[in-house]
Amino acid sequence: MGAYVTVGCHPDLESARNLISGAVAAFAHFSSMPGSTGAGLKAADREIVAEVGRRYDSNEHLRNTAAHTAPLEPEFVDRFAVVGPPDVCAERLLGLAELGIDRFIITGPSFGAKGEDRRTADELVTKELLPALRST
Repeated sequence: MGAYVTVGCHPDLESARNLISGAVAAFAHFSSMPGSTGAGLKAADREIVAEVGRRYDSNEHLRNTAAHTAPLEPEFVDRFAVVGPPDVCAERLLGLAELGIDRFIITGPSFGAKGEDRRTADELVTKELLPALRST
């Protein structure tokens, strides 16, 4: 089984969240589409997903600066994505692997991610996160 997983790999948690807010909003929007039950989401998370869906502007798809990212609370992003330094990201991804996910499509920084933060994230994923995952 595989999964798309949004990963904001950065030593500063706020920067990690900001890197991926556009992608988190996009996946939250998908979860708010007709036919989605919100299964497994807490009531507060269902409300955030619904609010992102109400505000979603497809012209701003995957953009960190889009207005529809405003409802994303930090704790929601922490639950809905994988964020933090490489060791934390590796631990979260390995936990998902233990649940039976054996193929990951990792989405990283979204459109509009700050240049230096994006470079840091790319370097950490390439030089630390992926090697840590491969070694296990």
